[in-house]
Amino acid sequence: MGYVLRVRLASFFAGAATASFLGLYILRRDYKVAHESISLQVIVGIVSEDSIRKWESKDYESDPDRW
Repeated sequence: MGYVLRVRLASFFAGAATASFLGLYILRRDYKVAHESISLQVIVGIVSEDSIRKWESKDYESDPDRW
């Protein structure tokens, strides 16, 4: 009976370790995707803020290349 119990415990812990590894891998991938998305949003926000400031500071009435 001791051998069967050891095999079952070993199988259980091997399955738990595999599930843990898979879960951490998925979380890591989700974290990377979220980080990239937020980074792009920040970059777009900075670029559009700079563009708005440049647009506000220019005198477009005297700029022949505005269109």
